Amino acid sequence: MTDLKGKKVLVTGAGGFIGITVVKKLLETEVDRVFAQVKNLRPYYYDDILNSPRVTIIESDLTIPDQPSLVLENCKPDYVIVSNAVSFGAKFIQENPLALINSNTIMNVNLFSACHEHRVSKIVYYGSTTGYPDLEKNLEEEDMFKGDPFEKYFSVGWMKRYSEILLRLYSEKLKSMDCTVLRLTNVYGPYDKYDLNTSHFTPAMIRKFCEGMFPLEVWGTGEDSRDLIYSEDVADITIKSLSLSGFNAINVGSGKNYTVNEVIEKLEQALGVNPEKIYQEDKPTMISKRSVCLTKLKTLLGVDSDNLTSLEKGLDITTNWYNNNKGSIYR
Repeated sequence: MTDLKGKKVLVTGAGGFIGITVVKKLLETEVDRVFAQVKNLRPYYYDDILNSPRVTIIESDLTIPDQPSLVLENCKPDYVIVSNAVSFGAKFIQENPLALINSNTIMNVNLFSACHEHRVSKIVYYGSTTGYPDLEKNLEEEDMFKGDPFEKYFSVGWMKRYSEILLRLYSEKLKSMDCTVLRLTNVYGPYDKYDLNTSHFTPAMIRKFCEGMFPLEVWGTGEDSRDLIYSEDVADITIKSLSLSGFNAINVGSGKNYTVNEVIEKLEQALGVNPEKIYQEDKPTMISKRSVCLTKLKTLLGVDSDNLTSLEKGLDITTNWYNNNKGSIYR
């Protein structure tokens, strides 16, 4: 684990499910102070984390041009973990192709500039495998710009690519800060969004199973597959990545692909139910399969995908968490 003794770390988007999990993991280190930037203060069910004496909450809207610089001026962090993002699932992306672009681009451009201005030492940014072109292979980091992103990911994929280029500029050309991009596959776990109109597939299914929304509606044929990685594994990898110098772009996933039907089967096993299924092939779906090469994850950060949380264990933890927090989950 990266030595964070005496360091100050800013986590933007700390109200999101990856952000809050990273804050939680940082508090297990010797970090001096964690600054948790949130857009809105709410009576969250994770107040016990944000109320730690080592956590300072900063309420700020990073889409407002001057706010990122004010946040940096306020906390003067050594490191910044960028987990703020406007993020939605397939249905929303298909119906609102520009919705993820404007806000995310504005936030990233202004935040990266503020980090440069205030001499931040290191940035970790969550990229995405949506930026990759549709190639029939395990995608390596060098494949990112070998063609346009998959058609339905065109807008969000290019937004993620542009953010990477900006970070490469700051790191390699201006040499002002170390920048690491973690290109995430599909992340799931506690504290996620569970709005059925905007969430990704896995949290949507978790909610349907935990709340008994049967017969079970499944978008598509159920044969689309994804690499699913548990949120605490992402948080651990994030903290490890703070040790890297220069510019790095690294695929982050579990190394295992599961079809929608396989995820459903594992939820059935975890909760002991076997609901009737209705397959809705007219509903929005995305790319049928995407898998990534994790060689750099192992060589640069020592992360062996075989040692990550299994899907069975991750779903068991997440469904138990959901059932214990139904009354307060932010949807």
